[in-house]
Amino acid sequence: MEGVIRIHLSKAFKFIICAVACAWPTLTSAQDVLEQTAPQIDSASQGSQCLALANIIHLAQSNSPEVDVAQSEYGAAVARYDETKSFFRPQLSSFVRTARGDDGLVNSQFSNQFGFRASQRLYDFGDSRLARRAAKSDADASFGLVEQAQFDAAYQAVLDYIAWLEAQALLQVTAERERYFADQRNALSRALKAGEATRSEIAKLDAEIASADSFRLNLNLKRIKAETNIRNTTQSVSLPCASMVDALRSTLVVPISSQSVESLLMNARRQNPKLRSLEDTARSLEHTARRRARERLPAIELVGIASLAGDSEFNNMEFRESLGIDITVPILTGSALTARTAQARARAGKAKAEVASRQRDLQTEVESTYQKLFLLEAQLETYGAVNRARSEELNALQKEFDAGLQTLSELVDAKLKSEAALIETISLKHDLLRAGLTLKYMTGDL
Repeated sequence: MEGVIRIHLSKAFKFIICAVACAWPTLTSAQDVLEQTAPQIDSASQGSQCLALANIIHLAQSNSPEVDVAQSEYGAAVARYDETKSFFRPQLSSFVRTARGDDGLVNSQFSNQFGFRASQRLYDFGDSRLARRAAKSDADASFGLVEQAQFDAAYQAVLDYIAWLEAQALLQVTAERERYFADQRNALSRALKAGEATRSEIAKLDAEIASADSFRLNLNLKRIKAETNIRNTTQSVSLPCASMVDALRSTLVVPISSQSVESLLMNARRQNPKLRSLEDTARSLEHTARRRARERLPAIELVGIASLAGDSEFNNMEFRESLGIDITVPILTGSALTARTAQARARAGKAKAEVASRQRDLQTEVESTYQKLFLLEAQLETYGAVNRARSEELNALQKEFDAGLQTLSELVDAKLKSEAALIETISLKHDLLRAGLTLKYMTGDL
């Protein structure tokens, strides 16, 4: 239908398939940690039955009610386009007519007539052409909204997946903290019996263990929330597969960071489905405004009528036929045509302004997210050095504490600082994934 009906294929994260192939889940220590720090996870769900990211995206799009709504609206828009193609197609209708006054109001009588009327539009000064163009642009705009709904579903599904990965990584850190302080407490308990430790030191470690346990519970809530969101959007009882953040980074971040901001802006203007939909809407309204401005021009049709006609007694029914040209010209409409034209032009102007506003907002969002991505990469590199330094400091203090050269408070403080640096690194890694994902979403590269 002249390019309006397009094949409904969402690009839907083609790049993720490669990532999943390269980073298929290998559950190692993370699974052991979760068995201790989180509700028991069915091992089958983490094997062949778990949801890979590509499956999450596909199921999220397939089960999205917003996508279904957009597809229904697209179907209606395509039907409206099909309707406009009928303007220059032959029309055939039947009619039954009873009338009085064919011979005047005084000596007239009732007459009856029934038959068929065939018509073919010959020329309408571009009315049907503009109607088709407006309907085609409207269908294109509706298709863009379908793509946008699919992008939204995929984007939210991947955000939930990243949140789940982040919670899993932080749970490992928290579990390690609990083990560390538990080991320290056991050692101090033995020292307490020998009179080499104090109860205040034991109490301090108990407080740190309780704090770690509270932090673990909060992380479990975040993990469960992410799992619940994924299950609701995918309508699946399976859990997501545990993938590697570094593999996702090479897929989500590296291709984006290797491009210039100018190329990303160009891609956003050409491929962002919401922007393309607004542009198509503006074109549709512009065609409609031009059509309204031509409504004063006539429509010329070839009309043929074949009927049987007679008086009210149905005594003398005779066959009548006629072939002629109908020219319809509006003469007096009470300013209705002027008002409709003004409304159409106002709507077209508003649509153009919305396109300009969206372009401006998109440019701001792309540039700011692009700069944020490089800032996060720089911070991540910095925190790598911080982690190494904190780890070395902790190891040194641990040896000095074991030798009786450092206090427990100094050791605990070093452990917490080391863990804080590690937590910040994990957060930066996942924020970097979100920034790369957002850029791909805005540039229409999902």
